[in-house]
Amino acid sequence: MRLFNYLDDRERTLDSATEKVLRSRVSFASEMERERGQQRTHDALRRLALGGYVTGGKVYGYDNVRASTPGADTGTHRPPARRGARLGADATREMLHNPLYRGRGLWNRTKKAHRRGTKTQATRPPGDLVDVELPACRIVSDTLWEAAHVALDRRASVFVSRSRAVSEPEPLPQLTPPSPFLLSGLARCTSCGGPIIAMSRHHGRRRDEFYGCAHNWKRGPALYSNNLHLPQVVLDEAVLDAMVQALDAELVETAVAQAFAR
Repeated sequence: MRLFNYLDDRERTLDSATEKVLRSRVSFASEMERERGQQRTHDALRRLALGGYVTGGKVYGYDNVRASTPGADTGTHRPPARRGARLGADATREMLHNPLYRGRGLWNRTKKAHRRGTKTQATRPPGDLVDVELPACRIVSDTLWEAAHVALDRRASVFVSRSRAVSEPEPLPQLTPPSPFLLSGLARCTSCGGPIIAMSRHHGRRRDEFYGCAHNWKRGPALYSNNLHLPQVVLDEAVLDAMVQALDAELVETAVAQAFAR
């Protein structure tokens, strides 16, 4: 294999000590230029972040609009997606933890790093964080933001390890109020494994309740095709009848005794 410089089309060889020294010096100068280029890019992006401009990428709910400053875009709020569009769990979680929706722009939280030959992200020191108030980008009020994060913290306190659940002196807080539907949170879809939820829709002047696949209902039939909906009353009665036939008095008494023994 032969190597040529793409600028002057000169062949590079390592046949002599002089060629090896020259090659090492050229590589050193190229590496320094790459580092300087990274620093120049970082400084330019920092100036954009401090001015409240977009530093890259798009955020759901905003449009990047060309500003008067050369090379800078500013984020403006736009209405949400059209009616009927659904977001996945990952996208919803990202929105709940993005402070831009409450009018704060955070930049420089992470940096690129190499660990054992793999590119990854490393957290920067708190002093390097750029935090800018952006009132024009506010969509969510502080009250609503705090209420949402209180709910997130309450859910995080429920999903704990088994050891903590056993050792907690006080009972863990309840995640949600008791469901009036028998199978919500218990049954699973046989097609995708997603949860079965209760839903309702109008039939003339009355409103009927059904069970159906949550993934099909919330994420759409393009990915989850099971659109079967069964009446809640019929399915609840079938499950209860099967449980009654499977349980007898002796089995129930044994289970109760074991529960009290714990």
